[in-house]
Amino acid sequence: YTVAASGSTTADIAKAALTVSSTAVNKTYDGGLSAAGTAQVTAGTLHTGDTISGGSFAFTDKNAGTDKTVRAAGVTLADGNGGGNYDLSYADNTASSITPRAVSTWIAGTTGAWSNPANWDAIPDRANVLDVTIPAGVTVQFDSDAGVTQLRRVTSAGALNLTGGSLAVANSLSTPIYSQTGGTLSGTGALTVSTSFSQSGGIIDLGGAVDITQVAGNLNVGAISAGSIRLAAQNGAISQTGALVTAGLLATQAAGSTVLTDAGNRVSALSANSTGDLVFTNTGLLDVRGLLSSLGSIVINNTGGISTSGAVAAPSGSIALTANSPLTIGTAGVQALGDVNLTATDLTSAGNITLNGSIVSTSGSVNMAAANNLVQNSAISAALVVTGSAGLAGSGGAVSFGAGATTDAKSVSYLLNGLAVTAPPQLTKPVVVAPANFVTAFLEVFEKALSEPVEVAAPAAVSKSSTADTEPAGKGSAADAEGTGEKTTDAAKEKAKEKEKEKEKEKTEVVIGGNACTPG
Repeated sequence: YTVAASGSTTADIAKAALTVSSTAVNKTYDGGLSAAGTAQVTAGTLHTGDTISGGSFAFTDKNAGTDKTVRAAGVTLADGNGGGNYDLSYADNTASSITPRAVSTWIAGTTGAWSNPANWDAIPDRANVLDVTIPAGVTVQFDSDAGVTQLRRVTSAGALNLTGGSLAVANSLSTPIYSQTGGTLSGTGALTVSTSFSQSGGIIDLGGAVDITQVAGNLNVGAISAGSIRLAAQNGAISQTGALVTAGLLATQAAGSTVLTDAGNRVSALSANSTGDLVFTNTGLLDVRGLLSSLGSIVINNTGGISTSGAVAAPSGSIALTANSPLTIGTAGVQALGDVNLTATDLTSAGNITLNGSIVSTSGSVNMAAANNLVQNSAISAALVVTGSAGLAGSGGAVSFGAGATTDAKSVSYLLNGLAVTAPPQLTKPVVVAPANFVTAFLEVFEKALSEPVEVAAPAAVSKSSTADTEPAGKGSAADAEGTGEKTTDAAKEKAKEKEKEKEKEKTEVVIGGNACTPG
């Protein structure tokens, strides 16, 4: 056969499948989605002479993290056919990352919401930023729209106001002005407020130290849990609307009174200095490292044991320590102008009182009440009465005295199960009282003594008859008798004056803390 070609025919060229993606993108958090990617073929073949270029690339979310997704679009194909030679599709790159930003800075006006991205060079939300800086004169409101924000550090020269949401700091938050009406401040970090603090709502729960200073006015705190807590009201009082919880030290200093009586207080150690009254309620073992109420009284009520490792002093008021468990007074002792009341109940244990330091009331009484044992190893001094009772929970208990036990008061009474027991001996040496307290007490007693009327003995009468009986006979006997009478009267007057001086001395002599004091 002979085949001859004749005419023409047609055929199809199918498009080549081509999948394009972005190269991996790694960037620092900037609050945006942009990704500086480059198009790459991940499936199919780009034939010789054909090229791809351009395109847009973006992260699917703005947040810091690894294995982030970057999406490509708008890639241009140069294949001589306007890209028509390929069936182009896109694939996500899931090997990209966004690292946290080192610091975000406020760039808006003097007030604004934390949750508004326009207020920041990069909004510090979630775990996208390590540190935040707030400039002076700026008040930032951390609102509920901010959600959960995790930071390493917040450094503020302005003011921070928490109204909602959750702010967690791993290192520290420092600001001159802090206020909280809602939300939660948490994390392992610390909080330092240097000028003004208010907390009418919300929670502070930090692993580090909370250090709050109120420069003007009173300081009122809400619920605070921290590694340690320091509260200072330089020109006012300290109070609370929520519980204070710390496994460390609660230290307070107030120009006014300090009243912390929330039933939820859980503090391991207490140190307090207050011009006015100092009143504290707590649960758990409490180490009292020093209490001073310079112009008021001290009242501590603890559900659990109390031990004092520092001095407890109210030089112008009274002291009442109640431990619903053992009460142990350390060597630094307890001193007050007024009454000192020490109580140990059997609410959480047997209820023992142990005194290893001196107990002094310069113008009042000392009263001790132990549900079980009363152990006295130190001196007790009171201007009025000393009473000690043991075994108040019923039968049992004991009263015992160490070698250093002495008691000095106008009236002394020790009871065991309601029956009298022998008291320690009177002091052989006076209890040393702080000079300021001693002078105050002395002046009060001295002034009282001076105000009382002094009885003056009348001069002894001289009997004329007895004088006449002793007259000698003869001339001049009347004149001699007159002279002798005058001498006798003068002697009687001198004797009366001596007696008057003795009585005056007895009335003006006072005894304070074992010291006999008379006017010079």
